Amino acid sequence: MWMSAAFLVSALVQFGLGLLLAAMLGPVEFGLYAIGFAAAVLVQTLLFEAIRLAITRFAGQAGPLPMVLRIGLALPVVLAVVGLAFILIRGGDRAFLLAAGILTALVAGLAECRAAWLRAHFAETAYAMLLLLRTGLSLLLLPSAAWLTQRADAVLAAFALSILLAVVLHRAFFAEPQGKAGADYPHPLAMLAYAVPIVGTNLAYLGLLLALRLFMAQEAGLAEAGRFSLALDLVGKLVMTLGTALDLWLFQLAVRAEREDGTRAGQQQLTRNFAQVLALLAPALLGLWLVLPSLEALLVAREFRGAFAWHAAMLIPGLALYGIVQYALHPFHQIARRTAILLVTALAALFVTLLILTLAPAFRLPSVIVPALALVVAMALATAVLIGWRDRAVPILASGTAMQLALALATMTVAVLPIRLLLEPGPVALVASVVIGMIAYGALAWSLDLAGLRGLLRPETTNGASPPRPDA
Repeated sequence: MWMSAAFLVSALVQFGLGLLLAAMLGPVEFGLYAIGFAAAVLVQTLLFEAIRLAITRFAGQAGPLPMVLRIGLALPVVLAVVGLAFILIRGGDRAFLLAAGILTALVAGLAECRAAWLRAHFAETAYAMLLLLRTGLSLLLLPSAAWLTQRADAVLAAFALSILLAVVLHRAFFAEPQGKAGADYPHPLAMLAYAVPIVGTNLAYLGLLLALRLFMAQEAGLAEAGRFSLALDLVGKLVMTLGTALDLWLFQLAVRAEREDGTRAGQQQLTRNFAQVLALLAPALLGLWLVLPSLEALLVAREFRGAFAWHAAMLIPGLALYGIVQYALHPFHQIARRTAILLVTALAALFVTLLILTLAPAFRLPSVIVPALALVVAMALATAVLIGWRDRAVPILASGTAMQLALALATMTVAVLPIRLLLEPGPVALVASVVIGMIAYGALAWSLDLAGLRGLLRPETTNGASPPRPDA
């Protein structure tokens, strides 16, 4: 409960913080910040994600961290210190941006491993407070750095500092949960076999998104890359926030069904989960498209307007498929312990993306549409592979659900589109669109019991659910 609430608060703050930083930094510096931040997340995942997954999955059932995981935490620290020294000695125009990115990757990776330890021991209050400390300090330090310097490297360094201070304060006020005496971790190779496919999958998708930003910077300039990154970040945050919140809830229902009633029951629950993810993700993204003009007019800095709405509208289909892949299709294969196919699919999506980005200039495609095109093609491929590779004995979607969803989305569009066309973008249009859209979609979805949402909201459906899944 507390973990999910803290996560949602943090996501909401990060959403607003992105808009604020874009306004304070301007398109060029925000573009550099977005690229530097994305690269730092990629490095963090490469160095720390396998350890984080092992801690989250196995630490709650065992004692203190074994030596192999302690070495795994120490090695990135040594590599980061060597990298920082090399960059600062070598110098260059963007040496501090690179140094701040490495520092961010290091500090964030260690903080995520601490959070994983707390989560593995179900220390919900301590976990929530760590997240809220990080969020509060970032809200204070990042805008301050942007206001004082207007530099991307300073803001990235402030992000690393906010995480470091949060961990220091957290350690000072919260006791460390202890592992179970007498229990032990699996063999290191077993932990590696569990973590590597998931890490590789995450790296491939992070690399895909970073490649889109770099292409835009190279072909259209840093200013356009900044505008593109703002749209990618905000639409992506909506997808990932909603998807993660659903995943924390729905995946455990499938885990419990499999544990209590067998593999087939778990797969059948995943069929219901798939429909429910679609039934909540699709109207959220359709609603975002419908209110984009008002959202842009109210919240987006003047230097980003026009381009932001264009990029966001272009990115919505690809990011919708990304959400379906991550939060609706991956669980089918995770329940069945077929994680290798996740890695193969992600690498195929990355390859297709790089191929399209490489060939686009030769075909004289407009650079402003190429990243969105590459994303939608890559994620359509991933969707098709994951649907085709699953157990065919279990339907992906219950009969009639697709028609009901299409009807509910059409009703929402018919109700809200006139507001977009007739009213000037602004607060009145935004509020009216949100209220009418929710009523139109919600009323029809409730009357049809779309995807079994009525049953999902009953107390007996959620009471007694297991804690959030370890590898989320």
